[in-house]
Amino acid sequence: MRVDRTILDSCKRNKLNIAVASSTNSNILKMVLKKFDIITYFDVIVGGENIKRGKPNPEMIKKALILEGVQEDKIF
Repeated sequence: MRVDRTILDSCKRNKLNIAVASSTNSNILKMVLKKFDIITYFDVIVGGENIKRGKPNPEMIKKALILEGVQEDKIF
């Protein structure tokens, strides 16, 4: 499978941070991102072991935003 990096490249060129948040374990996420050679695009990786409540709870999204530097009182 080939990955189209157009959007990822555009985000980085425009100095936008990129995060991935998933209920999957972060070690597995990192393995997949490395396999497709796109891990360097991601500033934050939040996996299921980093949260207490999974989907549909927004905890993992909030965690990713906080790790990206967004102030907690500005989220939702």
